[in-house]
Amino acid sequence: MILSACTSKPEAGVISEVEKPTFIPDSLRYNTEIWDKEKIRSEMKNGDIVLKRGDGSISRIVVSVLAEEQPLSHCAIVIKKEGAEFLLHSLSSTVSDLDGVQSIPLDSFIRDTRPFSFHLLRHKDSAIADRASDIALYYLEQKIPFDLDYVLTDDTAAFYCTEFVYKTYLEASGKEIFQLSQVQMGEILGFNAILEDDDFELLNRRAAEVTTE
Repeated sequence: MILSACTSKPEAGVISEVEKPTFIPDSLRYNTEIWDKEKIRSEMKNGDIVLKRGDGSISRIVVSVLAEEQPLSHCAIVIKKEGAEFLLHSLSSTVSDLDGVQSIPLDSFIRDTRPFSFHLLRHKDSAIADRASDIALYYLEQKIPFDLDYVLTDDTAAFYCTEFVYKTYLEASGKEIFQLSQVQMGEILGFNAILEDDDFELLNRRAAEVTTE
């Protein structure tokens, strides 16, 4: 089952093409604004983390296996510096032309994103975010393969998608940003914990509606 350049290691609402749904389940506490590509591009900064739920069958499997309150299926790290702009994530060669840590343009990443499932998060310490982006670029240079075993270990031999972002920020900040969830296949890193992390800000959170009597 598939659950979704540095030469030296550094020190230690989304879819404009899709209409808004008319119903948002009350259980989704992190309803986000739908931002088009240009809004996302103008707001995102180096080291930001993006979460999403895709529309494909694999995304449905991930959401079903994790069974989190906010259904999400993939994540990536923003690289935006020195004229470069792309995302880094980890994918298996069974669903990608490449295996493991790889770059992807923003347009491609958001193409199959469900409305209100795109979350743009920023670490409140920009120095840590920049350090994380450098570490992510180092892992890209090292061609870290995809972790088909989905086992979280202390090494950096292979990464599944949340493992890549988790290990990158763990090394950059010394803190864990995702939590292990018990699933039928064992333990796997889920997505929702970072939405409650005080070190991160959810940038495209939809403002609460104010009503008056």
